[in-house]
Amino acid sequence: MPGQNAIRVGGVVVEQVAAGRFWVDLPNGHRLLAYAIRAEVVHWAATGPGDRVTVDVSPCDPSKGRLVMEDNLESKE
Repeated sequence: MPGQNAIRVGGVVVEQVAAGRFWVDLPNGHRLLAYAIRAEVVHWAATGPGDRVTVDVSPCDPSKGRLVMEDNLESKE
């Protein structure tokens, strides 16, 4: 999946599909399925629609991406 050639882009969570998997809208209008790595699924459990996230997208398959960080941690409190 994403590696050294990954494209890092910000987006907004639209819907949580399953534990650690989210539909994310990107600024260019593209929607992709983003996932959290297994070790961080618990961290991403509190993420919901409207939250801003950052995603690593593979240039080979732009329909999927890996969640890498959350932009607005203060909104969770």
